[in-house]
Amino acid sequence: MTTRITTLIHTSTMNILRLALLGSLVAAASLFAADSSHGHDSPAKLVQIVRDATRPFIDVSAATDAGYG
Repeated sequence: MTTRITTLIHTSTMNILRLALLGSLVAAASLFAADSSHGHDSPAKLVQIVRDATRPFIDVSAATDAGYG
């Protein structure tokens, strides 16, 4: 009888550990997914910075007056 109880305890412990591992993987996956979505803001911000910096030189004569040839 003690062998069955030991086996049951071992099986239950392994199942709890598997669930804990699965839960941590799901949590980690959601964190990585949330983290990667922030990476898309950076290119948009860079594009806006470049547009703001080059806006005065849209007119070719203004760029020439500023020393660009």
